[in-house]
Amino acid sequence: DVSPLKFHLQACQGLPLGSGTPAVLFWSPRCELVRVGDGPDGSGEQQEPNLKLIRAGLLLTTSQVCVLLEGGVAHVLDVAAVQAAEEVRGRPSALLTIAGAAGRIWQLHVRAEPGEFIAHLRRAQRLLDPQPSSGS
Repeated sequence: DVSPLKFHLQACQGLPLGSGTPAVLFWSPRCELVRVGDGPDGSGEQQEPNLKLIRAGLLLTTSQVCVLLEGGVAHVLDVAAVQAAEEVRGRPSALLTIAGAAGRIWQLHVRAEPGEFIAHLRRAQRLLDPQPSSGS
């Protein structure tokens, strides 16, 4: 297993200018990435998509979602690119959808205590886009 701090130091690069060092809000080594693959022989000739779950670690900071796959492959996505996050009430998991570069859609199944991951994600989103104060 990789510690969240080591993962952050190795994978979370290219921080937005002026953002300072982002705070780690959530870490879980027990997530899955939903990947659409080619046909069973790799030729891509299969008519229907071949979906598979790939074990992943997920680190949520105040500005990024970092996904660590086997073999040390890491992907860094902006929190602002999150399209949807949903969980079934009372279930220990959430489904996260993120729009990546070149139109790629990322879907992650995040295992956590009910409400925990969603609360941290909402906090990160609020920090990125604070509402204007009503007293001006």
